[in-house]
Amino acid sequence: MARKQRYGRRQSGSNLIWLFLIPIILIGAWLGVSIYKGINPIEIFSSSESIQEKEQIPYDSLQTLYTDQVLKTEALSKELDLFKSSPNLKIVSIANGTLNLREVPSTSGLVLAGIASGSSVNLYYCNSDSTLVDGTMGSWCKINHQGSEGWVWSSYLSDPSK
Repeated sequence: MARKQRYGRRQSGSNLIWLFLIPIILIGAWLGVSIYKGINPIEIFSSSESIQEKEQIPYDSLQTLYTDQVLKTEALSKELDLFKSSPNLKIVSIANGTLNLREVPSTSGLVLAGIASGSSVNLYYCNSDSTLVDGTMGSWCKINHQGSEGWVWSSYLSDPSK
């Protein structure tokens, strides 16, 4: 008895069809995912720029940001130099002990030196914000005393004429 072939005879060319179908299926899947994610697949091949290059900040913008920052820094430096070149003479007036010259504008800052009452100091500038420290209203002031620069509390400084 002869054997029946259920599905017909297998052709040798069917393997070649799969070689063409698999890449077409993969490309279709890639296109579908690209469109789903909002990427235009035609732009990818038609543009000379890569997607990464489009997402970067243009060179001109970076140069402008850098230039603006340099100009601001130079302006602040010139302003500070102006304060240092024309210091305002002040007299320390404290009832007991010495006035602490601090490294930073804070009561917890490192004490660099003690300034005796009646000593003269060169005032560069004072912070604009006023607050209450040790029961006195004032702000932190940048000064120079005998070559040491630091911060003191403004309420302990007075004009030489007073």
